[in-house]
This record gives sequence, structure tokens and C-alpha cells, in this order.
Amino acid sequence: MQNLSRLARARYTLTVTVSQSIMVLIGGFGAIMFLLGDSVNTLYILTSVAGLGVFLYRPKITEYQNIIDALTQLETQNESK
Repeated sequence: MQNLSRLARARYTLTVTVSQSIMVLIGGFGAIMFLLGDSVNTLYILTSVAGLGVFLYRPKITEYQNIIDALTQLETQNESK
């Protein structure tokens, strides 16, 4: 069980890290475009989208628990075969 928990944590951490990094990148593009001379609307839109993405894709304990449950179920199915 401890091994499954470690595997689930690694998978979930990777997924959350990648999605959060992409959201920060979008906000960074908005700032860069604004500094390069684009309108302030671009800055607002891209940072708002990035903020919304960070909020929507934040880590959730229920998702993490679902991954652990799915891995446990998969392991019990493989052991019974």
C-alpha cells in the first residue's frame, strides 16, 4: 500500500506541476507581450486566463485519493489473475 501511495503521489505531483507551469507560462507571455508594446488588454486577458487556470487546476485531495483507489483496485485485479 505504501508503494502505491508513493506512485500515486509521484504521478499526481507531476501532473499538477506541469499544469501549473503551463498556466504561469501563459501569464508570463501576457507580461512579455505587454512589455513589448501590446495593449494592456492583452496583459489583463492572459493573466486572467492564467489565474483562472491556476484556480481550476489546483491540487485536490479527492483527485489524489481517486488515483490511489484506482491503483489499489488495479493491483488487486492483477493479483487475482
